[in-house]
Amino acid sequence: MIANVTADVGATPVQTTQGTYPADRFLGVDIGGTSIKWSVLRGGVVEASGSIDTPRIDQHAVLRAVAGLAREQAQDLAGIGVAVPGTVDTVRRRSLLIPNLPGDWHDFAFASELEQLTGLRVAFLNDARAFAWAEHTSGSAKGVPNVVFITLGTGVGGAIALDGRILIGDLDSIGEMGHVPVDPRGERCICGGRGCLETIASGSAIVGRLARTVAMAQSPILRELTQQGSVPLTARLIAEAARLGDAWAKDAYDRAGAALGQAAGTIALLLQLDVVVIGGGLAPAADLYLPHVQEALDSRTSLTGRIEARSAHYGGEAGSIGAATFAMQQLTPLMTDTSERTYA
Repeated sequence: MIANVTADVGATPVQTTQGTYPADRFLGVDIGGTSIKWSVLRGGVVEASGSIDTPRIDQHAVLRAVAGLAREQAQDLAGIGVAVPGTVDTVRRRSLLIPNLPGDWHDFAFASELEQLTGLRVAFLNDARAFAWAEHTSGSAKGVPNVVFITLGTGVGGAIALDGRILIGDLDSIGEMGHVPVDPRGERCICGGRGCLETIASGSAIVGRLARTVAMAQSPILRELTQQGSVPLTARLIAEAARLGDAWAKDAYDRAGAALGQAAGTIALLLQLDVVVIGGGLAPAADLYLPHVQEALDSRTSLTGRIEARSAHYGGEAGSIGAATFAMQQLTPLMTDTSERTYA
């Protein structure tokens, strides 16, 4: 089942089963493999933000770390939004598949457990959808009704907005752009498909493509940037090499941009979208891939009309800002209902 949801909340205190809360102050948490980023929004405006290291023990250690953040910001908090890098059951508010976090996240009742630890309401979603909430509410897609959002990092994620509303399903996987096929003869993807967008445009794919080039000393620029291989090769170093004129590095980003444009154009054709917003960890390299995205989109205007490719407005805080925004929309209606509620 798909639910269309918007972010339209008031800022007045409301009565809940736990007492009176100001309905305009929410904590957003974006759990990543390396760090947990957080933002506090008051009336939709960022009041504070920061990050902590992600515990590398298990899912319970991550849960306790998020609860600690909530306790630090507890004064006047109306609720918490939490974004995770994987598949979420939005009905039962449980994680299903979180491949890059420590521990066993299968069917883990994260939201309910966090509510028990903090006494606060919790909204739970995928990190790509959180990114979309930030960009659609106050970022690069503000005021645009029909949008595809793409996040580029270790993998590729995404989300879709139609008629001004972000699509959310029982399984929070609508808009997973990383597994849109773009090359039927391409590499095998972890999802079981072949030639998925993630195998070409993700940070790990770009690094993997260039690793052999560096090892074979075909790229003097990359060899120098990695200090003859003593510094780990990263997507950031590859972007730097591309700007310095390295042909292999430039080709990797050219291919990524063309694949992004192809995938986005296909979705835009099917859903009559207006804008493509791209962000995530690879956003600083937008100058290298965004022109190719736009070129691919422009090649199909006879079918799709003009579609604009835009860089995301928010940087690393997009996920936490979006999680807080999502919590405002999801939890405020619950707080106005004074009846007892039971969560899965």
